[in-house]
Amino acid sequence: MTASRTASTGTAIPATVGSRDTDFRGQATRRFFEGQRVAAFHGFARQASRRLTLLDSAEKLRDLAALRSNRLEALRGDRAGQHSIRINTQWRICFRWTDDGPCDVEIVDYYQGRVP
Repeated sequence: MTASRTASTGTAIPATVGSRDTDFRGQATRRFFEGQRVAAFHGFARQASRRLTLLDSAEKLRDLAALRSNRLEALRGDRAGQHSIRINTQWRICFRWTDDGPCDVEIVDYYQGRVP
């Protein structure tokens, strides 16, 4: 997969869980994906875990569109080139899709622009 970056180091954070190496844009999402508790995600942990598992197992972007509750969308503006799937009305999983699958994966408070 294409390398992602963290705010602190600018280097990729690969995590091997499931079928592939998933590149994360931030530490909190990576830690959560690896099964660690992240306080900022407490209120929606089950839903986020389910969505990250779906994202990790998708072989093609259209696999994510097949499940309408994902509400897959191509993003615009400063997030052009990214896609998102919804965790709930406030939180999204944003990512870029490459030939190798998702990269630069991050859980974000979409309307506040916050990344824990």
